[in-house]
Amino acid sequence: MRKLFRNDSGRVHAVEYDEIPAGPARWLHAQIDFFATKVSPFVPPLGRGLRALGRVIERSRSQRRTLHARRGVVLATGGYIHNPEMVATHAPAYVRGLPMGTAGCSGEGIAMAEAQGAQSRHLDRISAWFFLNPPSALCEGILVDKSGERFVNEALYGASVGRALVEASGGHAFLVIDRALWRRARAQVGGGQMQLFQTLPALLNLWFNCGRAATPAALARRIGCDPAAIEATIERYNADIRSGQPDAMQKDERALLAPPYRAINCSLDDWRWPLMTLSLGGLAVDEANNGVLGNDGQPIPGLFAAGRVAAGICSNQYVSGLSLADCVSAGRRAGAAAATG
Repeated sequence: MRKLFRNDSGRVHAVEYDEIPAGPARWLHAQIDFFATKVSPFVPPLGRGLRALGRVIERSRSQRRTLHARRGVVLATGGYIHNPEMVATHAPAYVRGLPMGTAGCSGEGIAMAEAQGAQSRHLDRISAWFFLNPPSALCEGILVDKSGERFVNEALYGASVGRALVEASGGHAFLVIDRALWRRARAQVGGGQMQLFQTLPALLNLWFNCGRAATPAALARRIGCDPAAIEATIERYNADIRSGQPDAMQKDERALLAPPYRAINCSLDDWRWPLMTLSLGGLAVDEANNGVLGNDGQPIPGLFAAGRVAAGICSNQYVSGLSLADCVSAGRRAGAAAATG
């Protein structure tokens, strides 16, 4: 997608885009994008390399096209998470995350509409997923920031933990567990609790990203915090369990932490446990028909948007499955409105 055209009355009536003609190049490009999407969560460098190869094919084989619309244009181009410049502009704290989405999530649809006076909303909202569970035993440990303090309920939904990891801890965090929790977690990996895409990262982190620490002082050196601070954090956590007091972060399942400790690096600069990210905001739309709104708050004639290119129900906080429902309902509204002109 490159450009939208409006006629003398201000109605959007055509789209300029690049297309790879049918043939081996298009087939190869589709296969590359498919595998890039699949491998990115496990081997981010390979995913980036495949997408770079796809862009080479796009530049060398694409042909410029113009499509004229009789009644309206519906944008369903995806978000902007694969556009690092847009992420740096609107949500700089999330630049180090692992972008999730297809090659179409490049922000082109948003940029095209904005060039025609469209209004955008919530572009600063990014969903960041960080799942400790499964294996569930890891949730009984504590996530601490660079000061050695807890900053989130470790058992919350992954999007809530991920948001706190970025916005509350500044992207620097370690999961502190002990030998007993490590053994339980290791047993759960092979206990039918997990899918393959969950098993591989769990094994990687339990075996190759889990440093040992015999004392709070050694743990502090590994985490990079003050020994007194991490010792106090662990003691408060254990004291509440022993006394039967509610957890300070309202967590239900807890386990006493005893030396020797283990610390798993959960920071954004550690590739072994990547923070998956997805852009949530997009073009402002009329909720009745998903017509795109201009900067004056009025609909732009002939222009509609659905999916991640549009601001919707999930633009403040993502919840699994709800985004799909939003896409379907928004697409139906936009398609019906565009079809009737």
